[in-house]
Amino acid sequence: MFDIVIIGAGIVGLAIARSIGETTNKSVLVIEKEESFGRGISSRNSEVIHSGIYYKPGSLKAKYCTLGRDMVYDFCEKNDIWYNRCGKLVVGRHHQSEELNTLYKNGQENDVPEIQIIDKKEINKLEPNIKADIALHVGCTGIISTHDLMAKFYKISQENDHDYLFKSRIIDARKVDSGYELNIENARGETEKALAQWVINAAGLESDLVAQM
Repeated sequence: MFDIVIIGAGIVGLAIARSIGETTNKSVLVIEKEESFGRGISSRNSEVIHSGIYYKPGSLKAKYCTLGRDMVYDFCEKNDIWYNRCGKLVVGRHHQSEELNTLYKNGQENDVPEIQIIDKKEINKLEPNIKADIALHVGCTGIISTHDLMAKFYKISQENDHDYLFKSRIIDARKVDSGYELNIENARGETEKALAQWVINAAGLESDLVAQM
């Protein structure tokens, strides 16, 4: 019997496991269909730490993108994880200045720091190979080694005695009096059961299929 079962050992599942490990003493089982963590979409993306300039002000996306951005930078600093706060340029021609100003105002409403409209001269200082008349410079955007980040989450989780089942997948799940009963196909092709008070679905691209169980 586990307190919590997490389905999926991508960056979301690992981040949840790390948080549970650092804040509680609950027992955790993480189930992952691949042979190691982070083999799905968590390692197939642009690895960008986003600023939050695009989201609708007041939305949950805006709130948690800006909050999460600062939390990621802080975690990287404290745990010696590689990142580069390189910033980004959203470029345009003169006739697109209104669109860039709208985006700038949206970023301001979302409390995004280090944003400014710059001209061709300033653009060339930052990136001489870009041919543009105007740009929105977003200084708080960055890139990160997602593998290093996931490896640290995994290490913290293991240090808190969490169990991992790799090369295993959920067959089905049902509600029982004590929580949930899961049927799992393990790495040997055998079916085993797990009981948990709570089940967290962090299955990435297959999360919709897991949710239907």
